[in-house]
Amino acid sequence: MRFHEVEPREKINIRGSYGKLVAYKDTGVVIPKESDFMDGDEGDFSSHTYRDIVMIDVLELKETYYSFSLLNEFDILDVGYWTNTGKYEPPCHVWREEYRNAVSYARALEQN
Repeated sequence: MRFHEVEPREKINIRGSYGKLVAYKDTGVVIPKESDFMDGDEGDFSSHTYRDIVMIDVLELKETYYSFSLLNEFDILDVGYWTNTGKYEPPCHVWREEYRNAVSYARALEQN
């Protein structure tokens, strides 16, 4: 019997204030053992950590970013995701718009 080498699956990194998530790029399934979760402070306005996130909405990312195949890093505010209770949290569209404006402004400054 011959064993075939399995091509490694591409992954994406999602970073935010409470750590880093690693997910499969093709399915969005979070890989807990490769993720780095930080617990929120008890006095924080939110007890939310990224441990609850089980899947990233990669379809929405593909529809939003035509260059998705070239991207491997995202901010947590830039992605939609599902939690372990089945709740969907959409991306923060206000953050996306502010980020795009900041990038456009920086590029304009570079050209001048």
